Amino acid sequence: MKTYKEIISEVAEPKGEDEKRFKAKHIIQKINHPAAEEGQFTGGKTAKKDKSKLSGHKDGEDEEVYEATMTPADTKQRENIVKGMKKSKADLQARYGDKWKSVMYATATKKAMEESVVVEDEMISEAFKAGAMKLADGTAAKLTNEEASALNTLFKELTSANQKKMQERMMKDKKGFSEIVSFAKEAL
Repeated sequence: MKTYKEIISEVAEPKGEDEKRFKAKHIIQKINHPAAEEGQFTGGKTAKKDKSKLSGHKDGEDEEVYEATMTPADTKQRENIVKGMKKSKADLQARYGDKWKSVMYATATKKAMEESVVVEDEMISEAFKAGAMKLADGTAAKLTNEEASALNTLFKELTSANQKKMQERMMKDKKGFSEIVSFAKEAL
């Protein structure tokens, strides 16, 4: 009985002229795809993302995960939490070794974001008040009572995700601020 290698070696090389011409015309050429994974052509295993570790992921779902961004208030809250955690620095070092600092910041970030969500859920009656507001680009913008009232009315009608987008756009620069204020006034 012939082995697999022997069988393949018999058909691997063409014998007749027609077979040789056919083989010459049909050479297989491997071209790397720009988005192909490393082991795609070799059959090697590649690391796959474990979607079960993504926030809010349920098996069988393939949807994008919304990742919240930290507001300046969240950052300030995180720093306060870090200051408190630094008191137990020796315990963190004993538990986590060299990675104690990144664990401390990750924990503080998570706590600050959770507290931020609680504050959003309890919703302050007036998110915007008349007066000067400092924007993210360092400029300042004035808000009248009428504009603050329009913004608060609009803000209460939005979902929490859209509220966050509204705040981010509005606080980015003067252009974004004026766009949101104009929109809120028109919506009344």
